[in-house]
Amino acid sequence: QTFWKPAHHGLGTSWHQDNAYFKLSDGKKGTAMWTAVHDATVDNGTLHVMAGKDREVLSHERDLTSDHLISCKDSLKEQDAVALEVPAGGVVFFNCNVPHCTKANITDNPRAAVAYHFVSMDVARDSLFSLPEEDNGCFWSTTTEGAVYST
Repeated sequence: QTFWKPAHHGLGTSWHQDNAYFKLSDGKKGTAMWTAVHDATVDNGTLHVMAGKDREVLSHERDLTSDHLISCKDSLKEQDAVALEVPAGGVVFFNCNVPHCTKANITDNPRAAVAYHFVSMDVARDSLFSLPEEDNGCFWSTTTEGAVYST
């Protein structure tokens, strides 16, 4: 995934857990790798995490004000959040159950980040799932060799 935050852009990514999407049987066996392309600061909307809240997948509700369209913010206390300022090229790793968000970029400069997700195949869903942007009979499936794209 790539994340682009234009200067003075008010939309952040609401609080969520990646496992709300992946639905792994054990979210701690999935890892997110968040890489700052530019220096990520509090003012330009860096990554925020909620430590100690990764035991289970929290309830997520629809949130049309977020670019992820879901949120678990009602299950969290904002004052418990930790802002992670990351220099350009720096990397943050966290498991798929860690609640995280980004905030608005209130600076004069854009900010970008890239995220990759790594999942142990022993906890991945066995069922097929279609890509959100495609409904043309193409799908991803999980096998013992990894994820496979089929047409």
